[in-house]
Amino acid sequence: MLKKAPHHNKREKLANLLFDLVKFLLTVIGIGAILPGSNISLQTALIGILIAFVVLGLGLVITPEEKE
Repeated sequence: MLKKAPHHNKREKLANLLFDLVKFLLTVIGIGAILPGSNISLQTALIGILIAFVVLGLGLVITPEEKE
């Protein structure tokens, strides 16, 4: 049985944290955009979505590959 490297678990946890951050960010943008009287403009929503994609890409790069 192969033992995981110590940094493997840290990278996996950081990637999961980044994926959760993307979910929260997109939820806030989505709910904020449909609420009446919201201060979220189209420009703010687009910037938030762009940031979410950057964080998602970072999470995908950080995610360790599973070796069998």
